[in-house]
Amino acid sequence: MVFMSLLFISYTDFIPPTNADDISHMSKKELNNFIKEYLIKNPEIIIQSVEKFQLKQEKIASQYQNKALEKFITAAKVNENLPFFGNDNADIVIVEFSDYQCGYCKRAFPDLMDMVNDDGNIKVVFIETPILGPMSNLAAKAALAANKQRKYMDFHRALMQSRGRLNNDKIFNIAAKLQLDMKKFKEYINSFEIKKSIASNMKNVQILGINGTPAFIIGDQLFKGAMPRNDMEIAVKSHRSKIK
Repeated sequence: MVFMSLLFISYTDFIPPTNADDISHMSKKELNNFIKEYLIKNPEIIIQSVEKFQLKQEKIASQYQNKALEKFITAAKVNENLPFFGNDNADIVIVEFSDYQCGYCKRAFPDLMDMVNDDGNIKVVFIETPILGPMSNLAAKAALAANKQRKYMDFHRALMQSRGRLNNDKIFNIAAKLQLDMKKFKEYINSFEIKKSIASNMKNVQILGINGTPAFIIGDQLFKGAMPRNDMEIAVKSHRSKIK
């Protein structure tokens, strides 16, 4: 990793502090040997240069992700195809990225729902983020298929409250209990539209640097990892103070 980083560090970073007249007469070979000898005697210069490069790359990545986050938030607020819960005209929008096989997501679910119900002025937009394998992917597609029949929240709640490993029977039994049109449900699951939605979600997750679930966007801030209710309420209050 360090070696690869050195490939991108400016050659001038390694020129030792010396009088220009001292090196002006040197051949290229002599200069290279001089620099090599200097670096052997002063290895901390390499470490400093690598750290400088890494800080620069981190700054560039952070700026890119901030712009991507701003763009994503704007799109999420107006995308009518994304499932949501709460007040559609709320002053605060929370975006949640979750996986139905994620234990942390399931533990966060009751606090999030209670907070939204108690507040009355929050909208939660759900981004299906199936990162834990094929069964997570099937569950995510099934939830979006339920959304096509206006039963997303019931389906989402049932999956979040389920215990044990997910399987086909559990997913389709939930659909049957919710009295979904099973023929259409199965067609929707395998539809190009839903597959495209999941693929788009996963692309956004990668761009935003989200590598685990749950993750939340509250107002204009991205929070990675599970959040207790108190922390979510603090984030909501902070954003409200910004927009007043």
